[in-house]
Amino acid sequence: MQQTNPKVTVLLTVVNPDRHYFPAAVQSILDQSFQDFEFLIVEDPSEKDGRTFLTEEMLDRVVYITNTERTSLVSQKNLGINRARGEYIAMIDADDIAAPDRLKSQVGFLDAHPDITVLGSQIELIDQNGQVIGQRSFPTLHGDVESALRRTVPLCQPSVMLRKSWIKKIGGYIDNGYSTCEDYELWSRLHQAGANFSNHRSKLLRYRIHGSQMKMQFIRDTLQAALYVKRKYWATQMSFLDWVYMLCERAILVLPDKLLYELAMNILYDADNPLISETNAAK
Repeated sequence: MQQTNPKVTVLLTVVNPDRHYFPAAVQSILDQSFQDFEFLIVEDPSEKDGRTFLTEEMLDRVVYITNTERTSLVSQKNLGINRARGEYIAMIDADDIAAPDRLKSQVGFLDAHPDITVLGSQIELIDQNGQVIGQRSFPTLHGDVESALRRTVPLCQPSVMLRKSWIKKIGGYIDNGYSTCEDYELWSRLHQAGANFSNHRSKLLRYRIHGSQMKMQFIRDTLQAALYVKRKYWATQMSFLDWVYMLCERAILVLPDKLLYELAMNILYDADNPLISETNAAK
């Protein structure tokens, strides 16, 4: 008897998972009100195998892939995409929490809007203890998302669900030469291929903020990678204000570490600033 493919593939990539955050993230997917999904976890070699943090019941409900040697985040994501059987792929990070109706809400939206390729959501910010400390709002209309992409990333990557056919069509993730902004590069390439974007109006993810996200080298790498993506994909479409914004980002790179750190922390906790989605790669 031929096995029916699931509607959704949930993809989580991880290395050195946290013993508290990781099981909570996994459980938030397993507890979804929508259950027609497969759950792929791709782990690169870690100090402690992430499976030791999960119960047998959890492990029975996931497909756990452990690489034998260190690869890269891009390679981990592409491995999951190539193994995915679902029509839609939902991203989740190893330290965030999905709302119980996240998959149901996003599947319903994408089924009802076949013109939308990539769908994020609004998010709540939580601290190390899971306490809500703020929220983030993202544009919901494609035109507004498209406009914002010239300057920043108006999608929170671990809240995203997208059509597998589109990401396969453009060849998945590619190595942009930096340790971050692979998602910004992907969204930009999808836009170039004609994809449409939206964000669900509901808060479907709790995005965890913690100190390990804010390493100085990561902050500089993120700014440099974002500038690279803008030059490659958006330069011919940028307005005067977009160019001013880009020049300000270049100027920020020359700030001393202390000032750059303070600025980054202000951005991270500013509920009106859309740069938070690019801090995801440090998790």
